[in-house]
Amino acid sequence: MTAVLVAALLLGALALAVRRRRRLYWRASETLAQLRRAEKAVRLIAAQRDEAVAAQNRAEALGKTALSEHRSLTEACYDLAKRWDALPREHSGAHAEQLRRVVRLHSWDLR
Repeated sequence: MTAVLVAALLLGALALAVRRRRRLYWRASETLAQLRRAEKAVRLIAAQRDEAVAAQNRAEALGKTALSEHRSLTEACYDLAKRWDALPREHSGAHAEQLRRVVRLHSWDLR
């Protein structure tokens, strides 16, 4: 009878130990899954940050190019206006008339 009682107690203790170990393994696997999800989120955020930085760099380069072209065009327009201003009023050549049209169109008339 005592042997049966001891065996029952040992089986109960073994069942508790097995249940406890399974719970520990489940918690560990859950923690690992959370860590994987967190790592994936961090990688995604880093990739988005890198894309944003690249887009910002492209936008800055495009802005610099646009500003440079704007300056060049403005300079060319003022040069056209000066040339037109230097032409005699009675000059009726096609080139002069074309310059006059461009200047009038863009309101660069210096007079």
